Amino acid sequence: MTTFKSAYDLAQKRVQAVNDKAQEIETLLGGTEEDVNAALALEPALDEAQAEAQKAIDLYNKLTKAGDLADSTASLFVPVSEAAAEVGTAKNTMTREEFDGMSISDKARFMTNGGKVTDKEE
Repeated sequence: MTTFKSAYDLAQKRVQAVNDKAQEIETLLGGTEEDVNAALALEPALDEAQAEAQKAIDLYNKLTKAGDLADSTASLFVPVSEAAAEVGTAKNTMTREEFDGMSISDKARFMTNGGKVTDKEE
């Protein structure tokens, strides 16, 4: 799965800008009347920083969702593993080794259907 590190880093950077701006406003609000007025004047800058952060977060979420879709769609064209086939025949218990050999989606399906993983073959 792709990590989309650049998009993640951008989102983190934009969120940090929001936090920095909020901290600046908070500091000014504790000062003189002039500082309070300066804090109030920074409100539009905070709004803009929040909007930019939200856009970056939305982009990251869309990219990761697209990556998940690509991974799951690709699995439609991959033959079922032997371990997954055993799950399909209502095998309720398997060893850790068998479980580790399964794909993530097969593991999720196995566990959702009440499967149990043991250290030894039963």
